[in-house]
Amino acid sequence: MTDDQNEGPQLVPRPVDAAVAAEWRTFFSGGGVFSLPAATEVNRRKRARNTVFLTVLLLLAVAAVAVAGVLLATGSGRALTYALLAVLLIVTVVATARIAGIRRALNAVRDSPQEYIAVSRDGMRFAGIEFPWTAIVGGLIIDERGAQYSGLKRLTAKIMLSAGHPQVEMLLGVREGTVRDHRAHAPGAVGRVFFVSMGSGGPRIPLQHAIDDDSINALATAARVSAADADVPIIVSRDPAVIHPTIMAIWRGKRPTAGKESNE
Repeated sequence: MTDDQNEGPQLVPRPVDAAVAAEWRTFFSGGGVFSLPAATEVNRRKRARNTVFLTVLLLLAVAAVAVAGVLLATGSGRALTYALLAVLLIVTVVATARIAGIRRALNAVRDSPQEYIAVSRDGMRFAGIEFPWTAIVGGLIIDERGAQYSGLKRLTAKIMLSAGHPQVEMLLGVREGTVRDHRAHAPGAVGRVFFVSMGSGGPRIPLQHAIDDDSINALATAARVSAADADVPIIVSRDPAVIHPTIMAIWRGKRPTAGKESNE
């Protein structure tokens, strides 16, 4: 397909250019399937780095507990020392949980078949699992590339990125009461990126570190065009005011309306 207005470092929450959309429609109407393999080597490197972070955090937690134990045994500790050790332990536990969550996404890419994701006129296929548009209530593409942070949040973002956090993800919401049926077909760790709430939900699909970076925008554009033709809203945003209500809707098996855009 030809380049489009969304090519570049970041997606933007605006309609797909009409000429580009027409090209994708022609492609799909001819039976075309836009299929992408998993970026296995990138994923392997990110998982190795993630392992390093988890190991360091585990050692810090063990060290904090050991020091506290020694101080208690010898009676040489002070209240401030114990407070600092407690803070270190809490921070370490929280960071470990965050990085372990990132690892779930990395492991899902590892356990996916050679074809990681595909888009056709009738729907999407992720890790070998079919998601026809008739089964989807809506979707959300979160693109954090180019986001600017300051202070502690900037440091946290750098650590998360180094540990393999994907800055671009796609969330799909399936019709109410059907998410477990879809998850039952998930291979290996792929099932762990499905979110289930009160019988509804869907997969949270990593795109960055999962497919080639140069293909992310094309994949997103293809999905938006095909979904729009099936009257399925796929919203692009990194605005919490849009993201939160959209996630709440699709995790309940409902059609999202926040930030709804036209892809015509």
